[in-house]
Amino acid sequence: MAEREQLLKGKGERKQLELKVYFALCDLSNYFKTRDDPLQYEVNRLWHGLDRLRGIPEFPKVKQEINPQ
Repeated sequence: MAEREQLLKGKGERKQLELKVYFALCDLSNYFKTRDDPLQYEVNRLWHGLDRLRGIPEFPKVKQEINPQ
């Protein structure tokens, strides 16, 4: 969580909001990975709707959180 807060520091209000939404989707995606739940489809749809955020410099760090090696 501290790493996420560090990523938010010094960002504008809009960028912080985008990152917070992104973090929430990361958490939801991780939660549903281990469950057979119809909501996983909706989470994936939202996730792919935010593809434009993949260009942000923070993405590799957040992606590592979602898919640890």
